[in-house]
Amino acid sequence: MTYKLEFTLVVILKYPSLFIYEGWKKDGL
Repeated sequence: MTYKLEFTLVVILKYPSLFIYEGWKKDGL
């Protein structure tokens, strides 16, 4: 659980644009 949380944090820090893009998809833009 802790490992997965750290992995997610690293991904968010390395690829912030990916999560912003995902957010746009959820908003339907």
